[in-house]
Amino acid sequence: MMRRMFWVALMLVLAFAISAVGIAGAQDSEPVDNLCDAGQAWGDGRCNIPGHDGASALAWECGFYMARVLDGRLSQSDLPTQCRHLLENGGVGGLCVSGYEEEGGYNWEYCFFSDQTGYYAEEYDGEWYTLELFRFISEDPDPSQGAVCPEIDGWFPSYGGPLDDWVWDEGYTEEELSSLGLLPFYCAYGNENS
Repeated sequence: MMRRMFWVALMLVLAFAISAVGIAGAQDSEPVDNLCDAGQAWGDGRCNIPGHDGASALAWECGFYMARVLDGRLSQSDLPTQCRHLLENGGVGGLCVSGYEEEGGYNWEYCFFSDQTGYYAEEYDGEWYTLELFRFISEDPDPSQGAVCPEIDGWFPSYGGPLDDWVWDEGYTEEELSSLGLLPFYCAYGNENS
């Protein structure tokens, strides 16, 4: 049982680490101390993994080391053994569908990733704007069902529900999405610019 929980925790950390690659590269201030810190790539609460002894500590430990690998303070060979799976498994899988909205005159794109994240963006005058973020979760985010959407700094939950009630309309097939291993419910987030 403990071995299974350990592997579950490791897979979660893998998903978090690879999602940080693009985000960490875009941060251009002082070096990031830990990818799990608020405002960082994994700072949306995903490093706090209740119900699995040691999983949170492992996520925070790997977040510390991955921050240094991603910005070059450490080499990949310096990554501790318990975090090496983050590099060995080849990255987070993702699927994007895109199109052109003739009536509005803009390109759009939905992307979902195996680290239980996603986004919706639109392009205007050559610039892409992320208008929605998505998090895939294990429980119905309906407050009457007792679950809530995780917090994301600068974003507010706008809607959510069962995954299969929504994403099939966006151009994904069931086979494509099952390859990502997405959890059965989603939360959508907007911000003041959406």
